[in-house]
Amino acid sequence: AVPVPGERREHLRHLLVGPVDLAGEREHDVTRQVEVADGRTALMTSNRKYDLICSEPSNLWVGGVGGLFTREFYLACQEKLETQGVMCQWLQLYGMSPAELQTVLGTFYGVFPEGTLWQSAAGDLLLIGSREPHSLDLRRLRQLWKQSAKLRDDWVSIDLYRPECLLGHYLQSRAQAEYPRISPHTDDRPSLEFTTPISYYLPDSVATTPRLLRLPRGTDACLPDGVAATPGEWIEAAHGWLALNRLEPIGPLLSPFKNEPGCSL
Repeated sequence: AVPVPGERREHLRHLLVGPVDLAGEREHDVTRQVEVADGRTALMTSNRKYDLICSEPSNLWVGGVGGLFTREFYLACQEKLETQGVMCQWLQLYGMSPAELQTVLGTFYGVFPEGTLWQSAAGDLLLIGSREPHSLDLRRLRQLWKQSAKLRDDWVSIDLYRPECLLGHYLQSRAQAEYPRISPHTDDRPSLEFTTPISYYLPDSVATTPRLLRLPRGTDACLPDGVAATPGEWIEAAHGWLALNRLEPIGPLLSPFKNEPGCSL
């Protein structure tokens, strides 16, 4: 989906690389243009700049998908972003080895100097990258929540019943990540194209999220930049952890707040 030429600048310029579900879309939505084409080619030949680029292709073990996870593709995305623009990359956790996951993370964050890592579902990650640092503005998020019934309905459909529940889906910042030095996945050395189809069939390739990502556990769990570590925010984050079945941080973090309002977990 790409912006229609001449649209008002205050509208978000958003590019989605991946399949588009048109079910329920308005027939005459002039703010949106769907282009049926190779997503990578469309991006690299475009002269547009975007505020947000989302890449949600199929799974890495599918032939040809690895081209949307290479260093060259991410460099092209970075070039097409506005100065404050953000890149979002979806990635599955299942059917991958730890080494393959580290290759994807190392390739992505080797291009984007700022970023965060989120878990959207039990088996899915969202890699966020940008040139400039960003922080989570909970006040703005709460305003949008109140103003948009569509936003509320979408979030409730994925078990986000309040805007603050998003906090439980945060994993770590780019600066907190400690990835070993790896050879990036590139156009001329697309290693993931060859290894992921094999890992898909290995019984030990699906590992738990903390082991794969070396996530902080217990009292070392963290909140995104811009969010104060108050009892209320930890309690809200715990609702997100429950939705993801991340139970290990809940007891150690919430036990001091057991008498706080809302701490009935």
